[in-house]
Amino acid sequence: MENKFCVVNGNYLPIDSAVLKADNRAFEYADGLYESMRLVNGKVWNFKPHFDRLLAGMEKMKMAQPAYFTPEKILAHIHQLAEKNGVNKGGRAKLIVYRNSGGRIISTNEGISYLLKVESIEHNLFQMNSTGSALYPYTDLKKQVNFLSNFKLLHSELFVLAGLTAKENGYNEAIIHNEAGAMIETTSSNLFVVYPNQVIFTPGIDSGCLAGTMRMHIINIALQYGYKIYESNITDEKLLEADEVFLTNAITGVQWAVRYKSKRYFHKTSTFLQERLNEKVLQEI
Repeated sequence: MENKFCVVNGNYLPIDSAVLKADNRAFEYADGLYESMRLVNGKVWNFKPHFDRLLAGMEKMKMAQPAYFTPEKILAHIHQLAEKNGVNKGGRAKLIVYRNSGGRIISTNEGISYLLKVESIEHNLFQMNSTGSALYPYTDLKKQVNFLSNFKLLHSELFVLAGLTAKENGYNEAIIHNEAGAMIETTSSNLFVVYPNQVIFTPGIDSGCLAGTMRMHIINIALQYGYKIYESNITDEKLLEADEVFLTNAITGVQWAVRYKSKRYFHKTSTFLQERLNEKVLQEI
């Protein structure tokens, strides 16, 4: 990628540079976590919840926060990197944090490193998907519910395999289940189910789903406009009885699902919430 850059521990390097050593713990042990953030008009929107979640995950993973790893510094890096990479409208920033090399399974190094990437995306604001997502119930692997479940971890084999299996079967999004068999999220998003009379169900954080930053924005917007939100287990029956199903994540905002098994869905609620979300972003950016 000509003239594109990344940031590694504060240093701006060409994106195709060899930045990881052979004993890198992110590569050897998936010993790290990450955040993906949305840029609008070349600026990060909703940065603080992402950074706060990252720090909370680092604490759970027994990673110390170095003095140089501050929200002010990382935010400045993102905006400088966006400028260097020509991202002046819609974009995606990915911040990866990993434990420094040393030892084998048990680390002998208390330090961390970080890698930051920024790339442009097609739309400046959140754009509704035109055709809707087809949902596939993936059950070959289940997500464990523990104190790391709500964070974005580098070991993502569950989501990779779920996505590949969905694709092989002609679907573009897989539903992830927890160990109790509840549907908790999809390969890339939090899950919402819409019933008549403005009733919306979504899995609770205690189910093991990602503590999505966009999830909370959409819950708050829905409540503001009179929707009733309930945190509840999602089942096969709930999906088959629903009027709508939609998905949320930090990069695409709200995306509607068109079908699950034989059930077909509308997208009135998801379209409304996406429009209100874009209004909110433009007020805050």
